[in-house]
Amino acid sequence: MKDFLKWMLKISLIVIAFYLVFKKVTWADISKSWKELHAIWLLPAFLLYNLSQWISTARLLQLLHRVGINISYFTNLALYYKAMFFGLFLPGGVSGDAYKVIYLQKRSTASYKTLITAALLDRVNGLTMLLTIAILLLSRRIDLVQPYLTIHVGWIFVLLAVGWLTYFILHHRFFPVFDPILVVITSFSLVIQLLQLVSFFCILYGFSIEPGQWLLYGILFYSGSVLAALPLSINGLGIREWVLVTGSSMMALDSGKAFSASLVFTLISGVCALIGGMIKIKES
Repeated sequence: MKDFLKWMLKISLIVIAFYLVFKKVTWADISKSWKELHAIWLLPAFLLYNLSQWISTARLLQLLHRVGINISYFTNLALYYKAMFFGLFLPGGVSGDAYKVIYLQKRSTASYKTLITAALLDRVNGLTMLLTIAILLLSRRIDLVQPYLTIHVGWIFVLLAVGWLTYFILHHRFFPVFDPILVVITSFSLVIQLLQLVSFFCILYGFSIEPGQWLLYGILFYSGSVLAALPLSINGLGIREWVLVTGSSMMALDSGKAFSASLVFTLISGVCALIGGMIKIKES
């Protein structure tokens, strides 16, 4: 019953998000954006997104090796894709991580606590970098928040520095075993997020959006991605689209193209998750 309620809540939030989206954008706007799509640019977007997942695999592998789990990169890569697949269908926001933990615990002597810690740090490090890049992009257009929050751009960098210092201190306090690889996994997280941003830019270019507008779309994309990372819907479906459409209407951008670009990115991540399903079927 608990799992059923989680599913119903997620589906309800998706329905509400799309209801709000379609109050701001029409089918005619969406249809027009797809007519202008140069589909060839979806190929590099797909490849770059997959490359980000391959590096995500390497990041997790660093954490696993640190606690004595010596699996190969390609075994972990297959596990990563399968976890993406189960993340689509299992209830709970961290269901993919749960699958990784259960899989690894059955094939090693590591405790659940150790594996959960590694999976949690993998997720937290990535989310911290995601939030950092979102703030840095916003700092380039600080005028967007000035009507709501009076802040000098210099304070943003001060707050980021304090935030990362706090993160490093807490990491050292509670997870010292991972200290030697903290810089490495953080560097991986930076590359992962930048690859996904470039992937999104390829989608924007495919929809004939001028490069001069990419920064604004990028700010909205990362803002939506931060919310999509929370266990609110299925694979972030609806959440990122709502943020992009709402933000694009406020910034006088093309809401139809904003919705379409966001949806394509979500579909690319969904296709990659289905690759994990095919791997699972082949293993059965």
